[in-house]
Amino acid sequence: MAPLTTASRMAAPPRCEWAAAPSAKEGSHSRTKEGSARDQTSKRYCCFLSHYKVEAGSDARYLNDLIARMTGVPCFLDSSDLSDLRTLMSEGVQQSDVLVVLGTKGVLTRPWCLLELWEAHTQGVPIIFVTVEGRGFDFGDAKHFASHFKEELEVANPGALELVEKGLRQQGATVDDLAAALALLLDAAAPPERTSGASLTWHPFGSDNEVIADAQDLIDKMAAVCGKQIEWRDPWRGEK
Repeated sequence: MAPLTTASRMAAPPRCEWAAAPSAKEGSHSRTKEGSARDQTSKRYCCFLSHYKVEAGSDARYLNDLIARMTGVPCFLDSSDLSDLRTLMSEGVQQSDVLVVLGTKGVLTRPWCLLELWEAHTQGVPIIFVTVEGRGFDFGDAKHFASHFKEELEVANPGALELVEKGLRQQGATVDDLAAALALLLDAAAPPERTSGASLTWHPFGSDNEVIADAQDLIDKMAAVCGKQIEWRDPWRGEK
């Protein structure tokens, strides 16, 4: 057998069959705000990568490629700068099994990211936060931001509040609704106090093995929150 090199490792990451993975419970569904059933197996994308392009654009592109290779299913990555909010939601968020938020310092100050979170919340799409190492995201700071949402958003990104309010009005919601939902989501996603390493982290400058492990941890979490049972095979270890 040829020596196992780093290059071959990245060319042959672990893989699973996301689209063919059975649900943990037969006929498992999540519920939308209106109570209609949402079939998890009929979605076009395994995840929607919600991110602030200035802070995590390169990370999102890298993850987009790696997750697609590891699952055999594409992610939704808004690389086309869509200006139509309805199209972004109907063709992106609603067609994704999971919404993944790349946690960076300014992600919760971006109107589109906030509206993506709200759409996922109301449509029953599971939401996962992934902390991007070295990019300034802190759950404590994020919770403070959510608890003083209007004031903090206007200071951090002047004009953003008006855009968020406009987007929410189209859905019959208010900024207070969003702030309350955001606080609940952050409470659920934050690691327990005094526990290190409990939350998902993406190490953009990690070794190839660390990067692959981060992506595999994320995909395992994605499967768990939407009730999929996935099995891994690792071509690098000779598993076909």
